[in-house]
Amino acid sequence: MTTKKDKKSVSKFFDDSHRFRWAVMIGVATIFTFILYPNLILIKHSYQLGDVAEKDIKAPKDFLIEDIDATEANRKKAAEKVLTVYDFDTALSFALTQRVHQAFADLQLVFNTKKVNKESAKKPKTTSSISPAKSNSIHEQVWKMKKEFERKIGFSVSNGAYKILEKEKFSKDIAKLITNILSKILQNGVVSNKDILLKEADKGIVLRSIETSSETVAKKLKVYYGIDQANSMVRIIGKPLLKNSRYTIRNLIVEFVQNLIVPNITLNKSETEERRKKAASEIKPILHQIKTGEMLLREGELVTEVQLLKLKTLQAQTKKERIFSKSIGAAMLILCLFVTTYIMHIHHQKRMVNNHNKNLLFISSVLITFFFLADISASLSESIIANVTYSIPASSVVYGFPLAASAMIVCLFLGLEIAIPFATVIAICTAVIFQNSFESFLFFLISGSMAAYWIRDCRERKVFIKAGAKIGLLNVLLIVATDLYMADFTMSKLLWDAGFAFQGGIVAGIIASGIVPLIEIAFDYTTDIKLLELANLDKPILRRLMMEAPGTYHHSVIVGSMVEAAAAEIGANPLLAKVCGYYHDIGKVDKPLYFIENQTAGKNRHDKLA
Repeated sequence: MTTKKDKKSVSKFFDDSHRFRWAVMIGVATIFTFILYPNLILIKHSYQLGDVAEKDIKAPKDFLIEDIDATEANRKKAAEKVLTVYDFDTALSFALTQRVHQAFADLQLVFNTKKVNKESAKKPKTTSSISPAKSNSIHEQVWKMKKEFERKIGFSVSNGAYKILEKEKFSKDIAKLITNILSKILQNGVVSNKDILLKEADKGIVLRSIETSSETVAKKLKVYYGIDQANSMVRIIGKPLLKNSRYTIRNLIVEFVQNLIVPNITLNKSETEERRKKAASEIKPILHQIKTGEMLLREGELVTEVQLLKLKTLQAQTKKERIFSKSIGAAMLILCLFVTTYIMHIHHQKRMVNNHNKNLLFISSVLITFFFLADISASLSESIIANVTYSIPASSVVYGFPLAASAMIVCLFLGLEIAIPFATVIAICTAVIFQNSFESFLFFLISGSMAAYWIRDCRERKVFIKAGAKIGLLNVLLIVATDLYMADFTMSKLLWDAGFAFQGGIVAGIIASGIVPLIEIAFDYTTDIKLLELANLDKPILRRLMMEAPGTYHHSVIVGSMVEAAAAEIGANPLLAKVCGYYHDIGKVDKPLYFIENQTAGKNRHDKLA
């Protein structure tokens, strides 16, 4: 008794329980989430270089890995392209000129004072004129000022040269000749080490003015003087200017200019390094994409440097909390989609009145099956593309997935009214599996809906193939429209897309025709195809009825024909009515005496069954 009650309660749970319906929908949403996010728990790997991998590790998601060697090579090239910075001190020539004129002017003042004193001596004085001692004091004063003169001019002056200057009374003309030659040398540019400068001859240098901070790119570096070259150029540049000067004066001026020459073009190492670092930092890292499902490490392999980098990059880019929150959100969204579709389009359908939960379980089973097939197809397409010698677009392989078969199967068992919303739901979910592709959603939605429409009155096996061919042609049309809309129209891609799309339609018909008998057995469904098989008068049971009870057989055939016509008139299923007519008296084959019309003497065998 208890067993019967248990069976009844279990049967009621599967037939009418609302909790069962919620459990089915939550289960489908959960399975779909695990397909999207196979690794909800991120396992932290602690491998070191050279360790043996304990198990296979696949990428749980798409992520990017930096090619360190290539990035460093690009940064090095960028740094090498930066021109070396040299500072050009344009104000140095003026500063040296001022120093020379100031140094000479101080000594000229001494002699000018002496001249004034001589002029004063010519005038009548009550006192005596300047004594020889006074005259000697000028000579002493000039020599006392030698160190100050050397300090101002910037180098030590020999006594012989100083005597010549004293004799010439530190002439302005000498100072002017010195500064003219010096200015011409410095205006050209003098560098401390020309050999280092000439190493940049191929690229050139950046010449930056210290005074104005303006920059120019200098390519002809040979024009600038080194120190030795500048010293040699003093005589060459000074030759036309000194042609009327005495030999001693010429030598003195040359010596002074050579001592005054200092480099006014200097290498700025810090600025150059800073610019090179900046140029290198602006180079973006070269990244390689690791695809979802790609093998990162195989069991038994020694961990290489590249594999270790992939694992560390994955752990750095992936956060367990983020994956978990995304998976929960995905599950909730999919559950909302299922519940909304169920309440608005499936719950109230006539086909769902009887065996409601069984039908819902069937729909869920088809969904889950094709979810897994879509996931496998996505991984398989990547493998095919990676291993074939010719180039196949990734999107083309996706169009070959026979998703339309799912809508055909649902339509065959539950009708077009349920198959259309089913096609919408599975198109959305499959598009998510195929990287959230909008064109994939449109393609699968239209293809699946029309597949269900073309299979709605299926009474022969060949209808599957005809529907598959129609779907294939429709898919080709959809592909052309999609490629034109997405502005992705190349002849090669179009041919691949169209080829896979047509194949997808044909394969959908073949798969549907093959799966239908299995579903009939698994879910105890009866399709029109099954009814046609039952309506065949050559069935052994009907032939036996004809041989053993010809009157009943004739009666059954007549009833079958009558109810078929009646059902057609009222919009019922005439084939189902016909089969029911054929088999309504089939029990007379084994137990004819249990039927009232065959009972005699008022005996009813049913009375003894209770």
